[in-house]
Amino acid sequence: MDDEINDATMDREAREIAGEIMGWLRDNIITDIDDAAHEAADSHRWVIYTRYALCLCANCDTRDGEEFAAECGGPTTDIGDLASRVAYGEILARIRRALDDLRSEEEV
Repeated sequence: MDDEINDATMDREAREIAGEIMGWLRDNIITDIDDAAHEAADSHRWVIYTRYALCLCANCDTRDGEEFAAECGGPTTDIGDLASRVAYGEILARIRRALDDLRSEEEV
């Protein structure tokens, strides 16, 4: 994974994470896909490092992430905290979409 954060790299990253999660599910390492998606998003370097979160917010379509941050509530005056909330919500939404796609492909 390179440091260039844009929609294409974020989608690719989400697909890779979703593939790992589906593998863990098949191997009985996990039982709850959504918990695994939350953990993956929460621990992703694009969320936990402010520099990456800010780049993600600047370079990507973050509508889902902005919606997530608004739903979180709790005002923040820290731009880094807000960027991390948006990044978390956006990555989580993309991982969930990728998981849905993989589950649909498996059903075919």
